[in-house]
Amino acid sequence: MLPGQGELSLTMLGMIHGKQNVFAFHNTQKDNLAEPNLQDTTPSGNADEQERTFQLSLRGNWIIPQPLQWLNLSVWAEFDVVSKTNKSIWSLTGTGEDFVYHKPGISHDIQFSLGLGIKL
Repeated sequence: MLPGQGELSLTMLGMIHGKQNVFAFHNTQKDNLAEPNLQDTTPSGNADEQERTFQLSLRGNWIIPQPLQWLNLSVWAEFDVVSKTNKSIWSLTGTGEDFVYHKPGISHDIQFSLGLGIKL
């Protein structure tokens, strides 16, 4: 691409989510109305209770030449590859009445997005 007409970027993202979530108890009395007093490290839990995410994104943006210089039009495209290792954990459901087991496993996702941008 010619300078000033577009850009190309590559982004890598990695995350580790621990076992603590909005449905897990945050204290030793297992009462979420009490003071949080868990003594745990970040990310919480052992390797089987953690969720790992890796994302690789390639994005391109091209500024469309036009006669009206005040109207900045661009076309962009993004290609993402996401890989996630799910944790195995028992947690409360949204109602707080039942427990649900999240089965461990690995999932992958490929995404492609295309868009048009206008800057005034």
